[in-house]
Amino acid sequence: MKLYEFKQLFLEKKPDTKVSGQGTQAFVGAVSETIAAGALIHHHLHPKHAKSDLNQDTMKKVKASYEAAAGKLDPEDLENRRQHGLEQAKKIKSHMDEMYPDHEISEVHHTNIDGAIERATKGKHKDSGLVNPSDLTVGLRHKKTGETMFHGISLKSTKGKGDIGFKNPSPKHMDENLGTDTIGHWKEAHDVLNKHIDKLHPGFSTLTNDHKKEVIRKLSGNRINTDKTKAVMNKPEHVKFHEDYNKIKDKTHAKIRDHIVNHLTKTINSGSEGHEKVKKFLLNNYLNASKDENKEGEAPPMPYSKVTTNGTAKTGVTSKVELPHESKVANILRDPESRLEVSKAPTGNKYIHYHAHVPQKDANGAITGHKRVHLFSEQVKTSSAFGNSSPRHNIQPPGKEKLEESNELSQSCGAGMYWCNTDKKCKPMPKEDAPTMAAGTGAIAGIGVGAQGEPGIKKKRVPGLISFMSRKGPKAT
Repeated sequence: MKLYEFKQLFLEKKPDTKVSGQGTQAFVGAVSETIAAGALIHHHLHPKHAKSDLNQDTMKKVKASYEAAAGKLDPEDLENRRQHGLEQAKKIKSHMDEMYPDHEISEVHHTNIDGAIERATKGKHKDSGLVNPSDLTVGLRHKKTGETMFHGISLKSTKGKGDIGFKNPSPKHMDENLGTDTIGHWKEAHDVLNKHIDKLHPGFSTLTNDHKKEVIRKLSGNRINTDKTKAVMNKPEHVKFHEDYNKIKDKTHAKIRDHIVNHLTKTINSGSEGHEKVKKFLLNNYLNASKDENKEGEAPPMPYSKVTTNGTAKTGVTSKVELPHESKVANILRDPESRLEVSKAPTGNKYIHYHAHVPQKDANGAITGHKRVHLFSEQVKTSSAFGNSSPRHNIQPPGKEKLEESNELSQSCGAGMYWCNTDKKCKPMPKEDAPTMAAGTGAIAGIGVGAQGEPGIKKKRVPGLISFMSRKGPKAT
């Protein structure tokens, strides 16, 4: 394909069709988060706090974020996310009142970008966005002393009934702490894919990273128009690329999955020190549930809660709160007698399962057996377009990947035994000292970057943030 044909196909404005699918996720999150932050200030803070310069500055920022994102969603989805935001604000208020009865919410910050937590807490907490997933940070003022503490809120929003992953950490933290080489594998795979595209389309190498990302999405079919007959992936000349793309991606997922499983298993098998090192890493980095004291001179990690909202405006919305520090998974990882196991999921090529063999005790405290419990799963993936996006693996609760697991979730064995998923039978527990479980730089219309924005999205009037928050609240279920 010649360069001018390439630009025509990918970089020129397309007919009016609404972009949907993966590309809308950032807008969905921005709407529900900004509604939650705005409603928390507007409806649930004492007027003296709501009117403070700090909270009014937050209102200005979330208003701008809301207005930039709301026009990207269709009316039905916009209303769903509004209901979610209102419900989340109400849940946050009741949750904070229950957790900190001697405090009142005095500050609200939108902390969805790296460095925002440190700025919001004035350096008291320095958690990076890759480690702490808090979308909002609330300041809580003690009613008598006036001292302010901070608590993070990770917001999850889904129209379905299921749960959502704990967080999306960068695997570079595993590389730094446990000695894996995931980033090296990701870079190698991305280089292979980029060379493959550039060979087909010489114009690709001249584009900026943001433009490359959009092109990859369209070539791979991850970003398509509502009218699928006009989707780039349906053009005959790109069917073969679409097949090659998926082969490269699947091979990469499997390679990185195997690398992580093999490396962690080896570390666990190296002895009690390696075993505890992996458990501590998962507790600190995947759950943010460490109770360890920070080293002298270091800022302590900020505690946070996960608020998950389910449902739609038509069916009604509900929310639930989870505390990583007090979760069943965190308590199992803290238990020095639990034995960790890392394995490949029984199907697929991108899921890693983390299990623990939890001791079962009688009334006298004697161990009578071990139960194999599925703690969580790790999905190997990138944050957006494979080939030009940084890896951000998903950490998900059991069953999220919807696999047919039969006996995978838990198995009980007798005293001194554990369930081996590889051999499908109970085996003797290991000795304590040797645990074995283990487009150039300019703005180009038509690809969603630059002044003209997404292809086919007409500028439309959307409800203002304040009026949008002030409508009738969520329907009870």
